[in-house]
Amino acid sequence: MVAALALAVIVGADALVGRVFQSPWPRPSEVHLSYDDAVRNAGLMSLGMRRLAADIEFIRLLEYFGTPSERGEGTEAGVHHEDESPSDSYPEFEGRVLRILDIDPYFRYAAEYGAGALAFDLHRPDEAIAVLRHALARDPKNWRYQAYLAAIAFQKQRRAEQVHDQLAAVADDPEAPTMLKHLLAFLDLRLGRREEAIRLYREILSSRDKGYAEFARGALKRLGAAQDPARGAEEP
Repeated sequence: MVAALALAVIVGADALVGRVFQSPWPRPSEVHLSYDDAVRNAGLMSLGMRRLAADIEFIRLLEYFGTPSERGEGTEAGVHHEDESPSDSYPEFEGRVLRILDIDPYFRYAAEYGAGALAFDLHRPDEAIAVLRHALARDPKNWRYQAYLAAIAFQKQRRAEQVHDQLAAVADDPEAPTMLKHLLAFLDLRLGRREEAIRLYREILSSRDKGYAEFARGALKRLGAAQDPARGAEEP
């Protein structure tokens, strides 16, 4: 009954949209929703509240990515570690990101976060490229997506310096995902740029993502660097 009502709302909204104006956003009937998503989001979308519906789905994505059971007990979810290959973890990740972009094609943070996680945390670059191409189809002038695509291409070729240079161009943006700064700090250490890595880890400490903040705190301790630069080096 509830599912039938949700479907009726979507179809009705689709018909109304088609008669009134041609929107650059996908129609409600073109959004690929699961059963639960349709029930939860049909009302919001019919009222024009796509971004709210997308925000809800993004929160659910973060909760999913933060569930240890999806990756394996005892492994810190959502944080990139050297020589880690969790390519079979979080099998629904790509689909969830695409669903968010179907709801709100201009949710750029979700596209960048999703592509970054797939390429650099989950080691599934082809899925990351699929997400970015999906996003570029409706936002073709977004140079940040192009930078991510280039970085992923270099990553596949194991060219760390070129990956770093491509992503550094977007890292200073206030809206850049914390994951991106974390990746750059990791690359800086690999490339022998210790002081730049320390600077980035200090910035990550203020992140609302506790997983990244804790990892940065541990990295600074291992590097013998103070969390606050005014304090000088930590005691070994």
